[in-house]
Amino acid sequence: MESGKISLYSFLEGNSLLDIQTGLHLSKIASSGVDKNIFATGGKENDLKIWNLESEKPSVPVFIAKNIRHDFLELRVPVWIQDLVFMPQTSDIVATCSRYGHVRLYDAKANRKNRPVVDIKFMDESCMSISATKNDKCVPNDVTYDV
Repeated sequence: MESGKISLYSFLEGNSLLDIQTGLHLSKIASSGVDKNIFATGGKENDLKIWNLESEKPSVPVFIAKNIRHDFLELRVPVWIQDLVFMPQTSDIVATCSRYGHVRLYDAKANRKNRPVVDIKFMDESCMSISATKNDKCVPNDVTYDV
């Protein structure tokens, strides 16, 4: 839901087993192809979070991304994750794209203070979708132009 509420249901019992609040304006949720218990979320002013349903506290994210540093005018850079994808053969590396033209790569195990390891900005363009390739070092993206 856009409200950021994610519910895990039991089809056998017909009730909710777990409710997770991911933050307002949720735009995207994606699961890891390696571990079905790990998923990531993001949205408008709701930066990347990685969750693990098998952790001691499944309603608390195991990774919370930090925004990049302020721009050259010392203004905060806005966040609006439009799409995200886990890289193949890993549940630690996630690529995101944003409505503000950023393509970012996060490594949850890297010692980078939860900031992206790669950040690419397309000037005045929105990135609407991103996908992984068989080569786990590449992510093609679809760039849309504002008219």
